Amino acid sequence: MARLDTRQRIEEAAIAVLAEFGLEGFTASRLAAMAEVSKANLYHHYASMDEILIASFNRLMAGMQMMNPPEGMGLADWLNGLGAELIDLPPVQRDATRAYISYFTRALADERLGGAVRAAVDAGHAQLYRIIARWMPAGSPEQDTKELARLVLVAGDGFLLHAQLLGERAAELRPAWALFVRSLTDMWRAA
Repeated sequence: MARLDTRQRIEEAAIAVLAEFGLEGFTASRLAAMAEVSKANLYHHYASMDEILIASFNRLMAGMQMMNPPEGMGLADWLNGLGAELIDLPPVQRDATRAYISYFTRALADERLGGAVRAAVDAGHAQLYRIIARWMPAGSPEQDTKELARLVLVAGDGFLLHAQLLGERAAELRPAWALFVRSLTDMWRAA
């Protein structure tokens, strides 16, 4: 297996550190040790620990199967898969996501961090836009695709937050997500 480049190792290690130690235990020393790099190397590749957190979050989300759906998959199957993936996150991703949620709430009171988080949200929106565009009927207004991508992003974020809060009871959310999928696909078919 090919060795990951340094940035990839740092980002993967950041996910692992967050999963094991939470946001409170996310330190440069711990991260450098887990990534097998020096602390100076962390700052050679990233301007700050905040930048590492955002980059590792983007890596975590990009690694989700439904963020890279196979060709030929339909909209309803993709949405159902996305919901299932959000509920059934593997333990490391689930625990890291909990830390990211805590981190992102800090953006509400920190304008600099808020800008970085908004950039990550914009990147997620752009990825969802690219995915959803493949199912939009020819001639559909681009704005409709953008708004549908935004709706899926917001619903997915809320769904993930509630899945985290419910823990072992997260499966209770499945019927609500199924209704969301049916509503969206019915609306899409009617358009």
